[in-house]
Amino acid sequence: MINLTKAILHILDGNSGTAVYSAAQMDLSQDAVYGYVCRHLEKAAGDVALHSGEFIGVENEFRVKLKQYAGELLAFEPFSVWIAQQAWEVLSGSNKIDASDLLIAEYYEGETQYLAILKLTGRQGYLHTIQPDGEGQPVCGIESRYDLLPGAGQKVEEAAFLQPQTGAIRFVEKPRTVNEEDCPLFS
Repeated sequence: MINLTKAILHILDGNSGTAVYSAAQMDLSQDAVYGYVCRHLEKAAGDVALHSGEFIGVENEFRVKLKQYAGELLAFEPFSVWIAQQAWEVLSGSNKIDASDLLIAEYYEGETQYLAILKLTGRQGYLHTIQPDGEGQPVCGIESRYDLLPGAGQKVEEAAFLQPQTGAIRFVEKPRTVNEEDCPLFS
């Protein structure tokens, strides 16, 4: 069982060419938000396709910021915005442009702290609408939307789980290219 402590959602909409970076965390006291995030974290963390990795070689900017975050020198919100900006740079120039949201969460399993980064690919769906007619009577209709979040039971195709204290990484990602070079989202 996980103990979710922080979560923030950033919009990376490649279809419209727009990125919106949230200035504040989501309200985890709302059961719907807490449940949605936890279910995605648990399902994605249990994915057998996750690869293990580690930071090797030279200090890169992500590793430096992760250490600052682990040492409480960098707050969750600005760190998550920086992560989302880096992801947007890759996603907006890639061959796989889509409407996505980047969910970044901090949680604990026992005493172990994790930072999760989940790319939630938007999907097409339909909503019912209610509009008044000329006499103020309700007229029901259907609207197509392309920015719906995946359902809580759906698989997240790209995710990374980091242990800020140790730097251990587990991730799953899709191949993508930027400027004709391999440029996966996490590795």
